[in-house]
Amino acid sequence: MNTYHTVVCVCAHCVMNMYTLPHGTATSLTEYEFPSWIETLYCSFRGLTSLVGCPSTVRNIICQGNKLTSFEGCPSGVTYICMPDNKLTSLVGCPESVTHLNCSNNMITSLVGCPAGMLLLNCGNNKIATLGGLPSGITELTCYSNELTTLVGCPDTVTALFCHSNRLTSLEGCPPNIEYLNFDHNEGIPMLESCPPQYPTLTQNQWEAVQKERKYSHLHIY
Repeated sequence: MNTYHTVVCVCAHCVMNMYTLPHGTATSLTEYEFPSWIETLYCSFRGLTSLVGCPSTVRNIICQGNKLTSFEGCPSGVTYICMPDNKLTSLVGCPESVTHLNCSNNMITSLVGCPAGMLLLNCGNNKIATLGGLPSGITELTCYSNELTTLVGCPDTVTALFCHSNRLTSLEGCPPNIEYLNFDHNEGIPMLESCPPQYPTLTQNQWEAVQKERKYSHLHIY
């Protein structure tokens, strides 16, 4: 049995001008008043069903553990969204300005709608069966615990790929310039026998450490 861990979203550029939404009974942001200086909105675990009413000045949204079913209400200039543990079924409607998205632990079935400028995507623990729909410039993809049977469709620009706990039977489609790769817990791929020698592999503990440190350029695990 696989154990999934949801990590509370934290990013260095989200610290400045952060506003934490008070706890309350409101399910929509329209019922709150916001300061004019807000750039980062922290509204995790607030029982929200909609982001309608989010201030247009917001560039970073941390909204983990709500009841959100869509991106409706996200400002057009937002670049960072941390949205795990909600009820998303699609990426359609995600603002085109978004470059970093964590939508893990939802019910997403397709990557269609992923913004063209996406650089880092964490769509782990969803119901995704194909990587079709990913933009060509993405560099880091975390897609563990989905229903993937192939990596075909993964853009060649990806250098860090975490695709463990899927249904993969081969590494066909794996990007040629990959630097970090974890494909553990895919029953169709023997862990050591199938890994090309130029691909570093990560154990589960190492993967969690990498996700925490975020220093890929300085970390090489063979």
